[in-house]
Parts: sequence; structure tokens; C-alpha cells
Amino acid sequence: MATTTREQEVKSDEPGHDQSLLIMGEAHTSFNRQMDFVPALSLEGKDITIIGLGAIGRPIALQLAAIGVRKMTLIDFDGVTPTNVTTQGFLEGDVGKEKVHAMEEAIKAIDHEIEVIAVCDKFRPAHKIRGIVCYCVDSIAARTAIFNQLKDKVDLFIDCRMSGEVWRVLVAHDDETKKRYEKTLFAPEAQHQGRCTGHATVYSATMPASWAVHQMTRHLRGFPFDIDMECNMLAGELLPVTEL
Repeated sequence: MATTTREQEVKSDEPGHDQSLLIMGEAHTSFNRQMDFVPALSLEGKDITIIGLGAIGRPIALQLAAIGVRKMTLIDFDGVTPTNVTTQGFLEGDVGKEKVHAMEEAIKAIDHEIEVIAVCDKFRPAHKIRGIVCYCVDSIAARTAIFNQLKDKVDLFIDCRMSGEVWRVLVAHDDETKKRYEKTLFAPEAQHQGRCTGHATVYSATMPASWAVHQMTRHLRGFPFDIDMECNMLAGELLPVTEL
């Protein structure tokens, strides 16, 4: 994407000019209008990994591309099937492709300069993952394996769960929240341990995806997180989970 810089702080009142404040030495692109929400400089050098590119993981990757993330690692072992077009938002032309490569093409269509590391594989301990990890996988067992391998290596965990029109997004980033999060992995009756896309629609999945990206932007701005939020769309409820 083309960028311009300004040597000093200016405002333009001339017709046709954007009224945004132009800050000295900062590159400006099509991201100008979201700078208050997504600080461009905070994205520089951030390592973000998405594990699972289904109904939730796919829109997370697209939203991250749109807000200006410069590097993403995508991990998924699956290919795109016809049902993924309706339930996960893939394109008809993606059918038969590996999900990571279909997503790489979609991300590059938004911004060809984004570095995408596409890993067509299940999550494995050998994968080098740092920074922020967002996982949208199908089972509590998979979440447990990911968390146990990465809990001392990653700055921020975001776990997205969904069943039908009920979704839940959990965040862990320090010792206290990691201990709390571990309790959700071993609960005898976890409401969202079913397949993420077993009973799902695109409109249900875009909400937790947006909530997950919102938690990332809170992290970039130094704001407190919503540690555990659950939404029952049919009931019209969005509430923090306070009891485990």
C-alpha cells in the first residue's frame, strides 16, 4: 500500500482533504481512520498466530489483515470443502485448496505486503510460536495441548469457542488469568466443547471473531481485557462469565 509522510504536524481545512491530524514522521495509509483504535506503530514486529481457520479463525485473519497486521502465521491441516463455503465463508473457488493457502490468497488480496506463514499441519510443539496466539479449534483436548505447550512462551492467549448461536471468548495473559483459564479446560461439563463449526452459521462466527480482534487491539493500547465473555445470541445476552 502506498504511504506518505509529513515532516511536521499539520491539519488541512481545504475541501477534499482528510481532516485527520498528520503526525510528524509517521507513515499514513488507508489505515488513517482507525489509528485511534489500532495504533499502527504497536503492530510493528508483532507475531500473531491463528490456529484453526474455520468459521471463527477465517474472519479473524481477514480482520487482522484489514487493520494492518504485518505478519501472520496460519496453522490448519484441513482443506476447503463445499460446506465450508456456507458455514465458514470461504469462496466457491477455494474448494479443494488447503485452508492456509486459500487464506493466504485472501489476505494478500487485502494487502499484498503482509507476510503470511502458511503451515498446513496440526499444531505441534515444534512450531515456533511467540507473541499473540488465537486458537479456534474443535475440542477441549486440542485447547489443552496448545495451552500446555505455549503457556510459558506466549504473551497473550485468545480462545474462541462456539456452538450454534452461543459463543465464548477467553483471554489469558498473566499468571492469574492463566490459572483461571486452566479451569475451563478441565471442567467436567464444558458447554462449548463440541465442534466449533458442527452447528454454525457465518453470522454467528463473525461476532466472536470481532470480539477476539477487539481483545488484541485492547492489548495494543494497554487497556484491560475482557477475560471471559459469553454471548447467547438467541437470548440477546452478552455477559462476563464470573463463575467456573
